[in-house]
Amino acid sequence: MLFLSQLALKLNCIFDLLIPRQHIMTSFIFSNLMVSTSQLTIVLIVVACIFLFFIVAAVIKTYKLNAENKRLIEQENLKLEEEDSYKDFTDGHLYDNK
Repeated sequence: MLFLSQLALKLNCIFDLLIPRQHIMTSFIFSNLMVSTSQLTIVLIVVACIFLFFIVAAVIKTYKLNAENKRLIEQENLKLEEEDSYKDFTDGHLYDNK
């Protein structure tokens, strides 16, 4: 633990050398851009919820489209069966309809 505190103190000194005190505005901007882990967690949870909503909506839409597609295919098959069920072949010119 003592080693970590010494390391942090040395890093702080190096940071002070890299960013001199006359650049207080730069230091102020960097310190305000820091995000805490709780803020980051909240933002990530909100983004995950939004994406989850879109995924669920897409899955529901896919099921609805598949159901409609099956219904239309069945309707088309019934229509074709009705048309093919009986064809009047006596209307041709070879038969006399007297």
